[in-house]
Amino acid sequence: MAEILVVDDEETMRVTLERALSLQGHRVVSVRGGVEGLEELLANKPNLVLLDLMLNDTHFNGIELLGRIRQLYPKLPVIMMSGYGTVDRAVRAMHLGADEFIRKPFSIDEVNAAINRVEKRIALRENARIKHSESIWPEAVMAFVSEDPTLRTILQRVQSIGRDRWNNALIVGEVGCGKTALARLLHGADGPHDRTLISVDCTRIQTSADLENVFGRDSEANSSLCQLAAGGSMLFEEIACLTAEGQHYLLDFIEHRREMGSGGLEGLDVRVIATSRTALSPLGEGGQIEDRLFQLLGMNSLYIPPLRERRGDIELLCRSFWSAFAGSDANPSLTGVLDRLPTEYSWPGNVRELKNWTERRWIEALTATGERGSEDENISALHAHELMERTEPGRGFDQVLRLVLLAAIERCRGNLEAAQRYLGLGDSEFRDYLRRTGLAEVEGDS
Repeated sequence: MAEILVVDDEETMRVTLERALSLQGHRVVSVRGGVEGLEELLANKPNLVLLDLMLNDTHFNGIELLGRIRQLYPKLPVIMMSGYGTVDRAVRAMHLGADEFIRKPFSIDEVNAAINRVEKRIALRENARIKHSESIWPEAVMAFVSEDPTLRTILQRVQSIGRDRWNNALIVGEVGCGKTALARLLHGADGPHDRTLISVDCTRIQTSADLENVFGRDSEANSSLCQLAAGGSMLFEEIACLTAEGQHYLLDFIEHRREMGSGGLEGLDVRVIATSRTALSPLGEGGQIEDRLFQLLGMNSLYIPPLRERRGDIELLCRSFWSAFAGSDANPSLTGVLDRLPTEYSWPGNVRELKNWTERRWIEALTATGERGSEDENISALHAHELMERTEPGRGFDQVLRLVLLAAIERCRGNLEAAQRYLGLGDSEFRDYLRRTGLAEVEGDS
């Protein structure tokens, strides 16, 4: 439930809203004037503000307080209320950043409906990474500094595919190789623009409610992710994890370019881009993707080779990342860092792991502490989020545990007793972990 601040100079309205919303489980604080409202905001930031447009306050009317709220808390949702509910005032309030506008007198059901719409939009934005071309272009380009002919051909194809906004695409590549960065390049390939790119993690789209949020089934909501992406692009990450129902919705959306279930035929100008860490195949061949969806996405399939297959790019990328970290006030030398760059290493985390490695060396040089990890340290130890990207939803812990056990066994040259001591585990605990992760046969073979 939300923490709601009500700012209204009518005592009856304040008391009514406070009682009604409190009965529904919200924590409600009500004040009569703009100064009191501002003080309450600074002392206890709420989740939502219900604000009267025409406050009888010599310091702040509703519009002025809305302006202060937007300066202090740009993303704090505000619902404006007014008994003088003209179109002009409503439009002005919305332009100044109000999320909703309701006209007095109203029922508590109307207030609840407005709160639900605001909460839905917040949830949509929190569950999706929304970016604009102007801010993502340099970052995306940096990931593809390359002399590799295969990768350069892919970049040329991106430009060719991207010129027609009705071209969809499927991007395949290992964890960290730059699938999202390539999607950003594709998003902006039809010329300079500030259109929205919305990224959806398909592993999190599991229920009918999730599908409604993405594709839109409520004709009154006007806030599905597809609608928010109008004029831009939708990026469906790890498309193979999308449920069968979700694949059906996506297929229908691609073929008809309209929000699902609303009955509307208005076309939405949205480019669809999908990614996968492994090669895909259609269901008819025992694969993961509905046949027609595979056909539509696979028409423009792009495969990014892993970093170990283009070792000539390793130093180029390292230099590029180092330059990006550098600033005019602090620019440590790259001298000596390239000597430590393990070009023959397999880089399982690909470009992302190389960027992390370069950043660690940059921090070492910047702080000049002289504290360096031992040269025999396992630089394949990825950050936690990278490690989790190598696991399946619902099996993450066991799969990470298996990776840790295998690494310890390999480090100890297959000696299980040594691996057990290295991990600091007891006999029964170690054997339980081996059985849990399907490695009991390793114990039997030893």
